[in-house]
Amino acid sequence: MRNTITEALREMRGLHTTDAGRLRGVHLRYIDYGMPPQGLAATPQPWRDRLQAAIDGRRAGNTTPASPEYLVFSDGLVIAVLTAAAHVELPDYPCRPTRPSTSTPPCRPCATCTGTPSPIWPTGARR
Repeated sequence: MRNTITEALREMRGLHTTDAGRLRGVHLRYIDYGMPPQGLAATPQPWRDRLQAAIDGRRAGNTTPASPEYLVFSDGLVIAVLTAAAHVELPDYPCRPTRPSTSTPPCRPCATCTGTPSPIWPTGARR
C-alpha cells in the first residue's frame, strides 16, 4: 500500500520501510523485500558499486559503522544514505543539465560539476 508523502516522511523518521510512489525509504534489515524492483540500477557509478558492495557485506554479516542502514530513493535514485553510525551521506552525483526555458532552478554546484550536461538526469527530472 502506498503512503502519502507526509505519511512516508513520518515512517522515514522511524526508519521504517515505506513507499510513496516516487519517494521510498528502505531499511536494509528488510533488504530482500524492500528494495525497489530496479534496485540500485538508476544510481550512478561509483556510488552504485560502493553501495552494492556494502549491502552484500551487510548480508554476509560484515556490518561496520560505515555500512548503510537506511536508503532513501527518489524516482529510483538513491538520494540519501544513513549509515550504521547514524551519519547521513548525500551522494555527490554530477549535475543535471539546466534548461533556461523551464522554471526549474539551476542545479547547485557540486564537486563533480564540470558545467557540461550530464546524461544521468533525464530531461524534465528534478533534483
